[in-house]
Amino acid sequence: LDKSFNFLLEKKADMKNLNEKEFYALLSGYVDAEGCLCITNNQKTVRYHFVLSSEDKEFLEEIKKYLEKYKYHISFRISKTKGSLAGISYPYKKDYYELRLYSKKEVLKLIKNLQLEHGEKIRWKELMFKLNDKKRWLEVKDEVSKLRKDIRREVIKCIE
Repeated sequence: LDKSFNFLLEKKADMKNLNEKEFYALLSGYVDAEGCLCITNNQKTVRYHFVLSSEDKEFLEEIKKYLEKYKYHISFRISKTKGSLAGISYPYKKDYYELRLYSKKEVLKLIKNLQLEHGEKIRWKELMFKLNDKKRWLEVKDEVSKLRKDIRREVIKCIE
């Protein structure tokens, strides 16, 4: 490969010795690309989710260390094993890992520190803060459903 194409080679972010501002900047970009924010029904109560998924176990482990340093209680697990099917079409080539944060208070604390740029993520973030004082699913169901439908419509429109 000619050296002028080096920018195409995979480079890992150096996550050693990041200060808090640098960490949240790095995490913001990663969440925009690979993250998931959502609100779900958990036995008639509201549950907030923050999820990061990747095949890169070491990268997620580094993110987990920083999040624990900043007092988040984050879970780490294998969500799909190598060979399991992704949908109905193709098998995963590697194990797929997941970081999850379920505490509403911690999700809000975390996303407050993120400078998100992805429109869908921004809308979930705004809705989470708007509905912050709501505890019962019936109080948020309509607004959550509307956002999901709006996003689904936009995705369909993009791929048509």
